[in-house]
Amino acid sequence: MNNFVCGFIKGHVISANGDTAAPQARIDWMFVDSGRQRSGIGTKLIAEYENYCAGMGVKQIEVQPAPTVQAKNFYAKHRYFPGEMLYTHVKELVR
Repeated sequence: MNNFVCGFIKGHVISANGDTAAPQARIDWMFVDSGRQRSGIGTKLIAEYENYCAGMGVKQIEVQPAPTVQAKNFYAKHRYFPGEMLYTHVKELVR
């Protein structure tokens, strides 16, 4: 009974379409069970996804956060900032 999904992240790497530019990635969905929010699960999920993307040669991840203050603050805390598209936040993975 103690084994249940408490969070997940779903995204995809966008190919560069034969371009020489590095591929980009997108976070499509991220969810953390309401009883487990603010416990570090979201931070761990996003860190693992960023590491995976960096290993794939991705230089930028974009996300369109839910239109809530909590979602926007979460992504801002993790250095995702508004990009060129309305409501899209972007993070450069160059370190």
